[in-house]
Amino acid sequence: MVKNHFRFSELVHVTPSHGYWFCALLFFFIPLNAIDYTVPYYPWKIDTCDINNDGRNDLIVLTSEGLCALFNNGDGTFAPYDLIIPGIVDIVACCQLDNIAGDDIVVLRCLGDSAGTPIQYECYYNGNFSDPIIIPFSGNYMPHHTFNYAHGDFNNDGFQDIVLTGFVEISTNRIFWCYMYNLGNGQFSAPTYTQCVYSAYSALAVGDFNEDNLDDVAFTSSSIQIYYSTGTGFYNYEALPASHCGGILAIDFDQDGDKDLVTNAWEGGSINHHYYLENVPGNGFVIHDSYYEHYMGTIISADLNNDSYPDIVCTPGGSAFGVYINLHNWTMEQHIVSFPFYGEQKQKSCLALFDDDPFCDIAIARDTAPENNLTILYNDGTGNFFQTPVSIHDEVIPSITNRIQCYPNPCVDFVTFKVNSAEPNTAYVIYNIKGQVVRRLLFQGQGYQWDLTDDKSLKVVPGIYLIRNDKHRNLVSKFIILN
Repeated sequence: MVKNHFRFSELVHVTPSHGYWFCALLFFFIPLNAIDYTVPYYPWKIDTCDINNDGRNDLIVLTSEGLCALFNNGDGTFAPYDLIIPGIVDIVACCQLDNIAGDDIVVLRCLGDSAGTPIQYECYYNGNFSDPIIIPFSGNYMPHHTFNYAHGDFNNDGFQDIVLTGFVEISTNRIFWCYMYNLGNGQFSAPTYTQCVYSAYSALAVGDFNEDNLDDVAFTSSSIQIYYSTGTGFYNYEALPASHCGGILAIDFDQDGDKDLVTNAWEGGSINHHYYLENVPGNGFVIHDSYYEHYMGTIISADLNNDSYPDIVCTPGGSAFGVYINLHNWTMEQHIVSFPFYGEQKQKSCLALFDDDPFCDIAIARDTAPENNLTILYNDGTGNFFQTPVSIHDEVIPSITNRIQCYPNPCVDFVTFKVNSAEPNTAYVIYNIKGQVVRRLLFQGQGYQWDLTDDKSLKVVPGIYLIRNDKHRNLVSKFIILN
């Protein structure tokens, strides 16, 4: 893929076919427009995990049509979305839940009535999205608009348990949260419900706050409520007095080996109040705080500048979001990242390694944007985000291990695809960078020459395209069409 000691003279003068690759290099050095993808309408939750156990961070996006997955191509781009769990569902867990490598997914399925009546939990293990383990929903509860999820090992048995918040008790209209223990056999214990203090909890975070090898849970509402695990249940402690708290993070902010808490609070006007709760063993939490320009919303965290300290991003909506770099002294340096705005109402985001460098990138879902409703921005290693993945700047040469080879690449009049498998009547699908189907092809052997026309026999426009095996959907290659 990338040649460490690569010389342009080798590329241009060895064979005439290398001239195509010289064009490819020139094209790849041109910055791309925003790396936008289109998923079904109203993407309102987003998360990242390794669904197909290939060592790459994939994306899952909850939309009006169900749960979609975008598989990471390994070069900073993603294959077009798959609707892996259709229907009215909500995310319950996205992590490894059994003892087999690879992340698993649990959803809560609801009826299509106006109330969204819950029916059952569905557990999908090891990339199998056709045969879930079903757990009937129990309890006299309905989902609340604050429904949220997290996971942790609450009884130190080596399996990830589930915690949920945002259930309305039908008889009292009170808001509850619940937890379910992972039984290690694909099943979970019946939920144990606990009423929320003050009002509905808006966010939650999990960590071992008292260093007893049992994960605990922290919630925000008009305060921070911590529930310490006993291994068989939880007891409550208020860590921060009344404040209009928003998001919450359980991170080792000062890198001393224990989990601290960070929350943001809006107190009116254009001020965003950050509280940093330093975990002091034996003394609970010591509160530090700072004020910043107003970028209030859900907060997410990762090390953005490779200094081992966690930094923070907040995407409140609009054409910019806030980045906060940890200064190692219980304060942060704020800067603003601007990016295209498509008129959406809200944005949800997650941080993970997407391209070929060691810096966490960001994926942003835009709820009401009719298209281009999923944007990927790439971290340059300082906490600044751009619209071009690192691998787009790499020197590119043909890969002999690529299972769908494309040549010439870039192409002008036609492109030839070659595959290792000689399986007859194999379906392949070509997509544009927005995830829209352009052409469906049927390979009779190991090769196919495409004339660059779509399913309506119209010439496609220049740009970046993906070809994917319709059966083995993790087999994807990228190619470029020039004028």
